[in-house]
Amino acid sequence: MDVPDPFAWLRDLGIDLARVLHGTQEIRHFTPVYAGDRLTFSSRIADVLHKKRAMLTLLVKETEVANQQGVRVAACRTTIVVRGEQANAAKPAAVN
Repeated sequence: MDVPDPFAWLRDLGIDLARVLHGTQEIRHFTPVYAGDRLTFSSRIADVLHKKRAMLTLLVKETEVANQQGVRVAACRTTIVVRGEQANAAKPAAVN
């Protein structure tokens, strides 16, 4: 999980990090991970929900995790809350 800037994808969407809140996070484990395993994370924006009255946008990010043999070891689902008017600028996109 060595990523130089783990929030770059939010900035790429034009989102001001000062307006971001952590909503929810769910992690499902399917098989054990051992010391020395090399994991690959593949993420995507699964949904974007605009709550105009509350001036919020909810970004749902899904991440699949596989080991060096391509075996699915985990799946993560995170909801990120973006507050304010600029929240409506968020568009679905692929995430690295």
